[in-house]
Amino acid sequence: MKPLKKETYIVDKRGKKKAVIINMTEYKKLLDRLEDLEDVKYVKEHIAEDSIPYETVRKKIFRKKK
Repeated sequence: MKPLKKETYIVDKRGKKKAVIINMTEYKKLLDRLEDLEDVKYVKEHIAEDSIPYETVRKKIFRKKK
């Protein structure tokens, strides 16, 4: 991910950074990236779960009624 273009820090009396202000475009990009990472995490956590092969499901759906 590219570094932020420009950010502004809010500091306390001692000069310690406490918060950051970024423009909305950068904020939206960060949110999109976070959502992508959460999706990847979800897939990795659930990929090993039991599943039904496509052909089995297809046969059940399309089998002829007797």
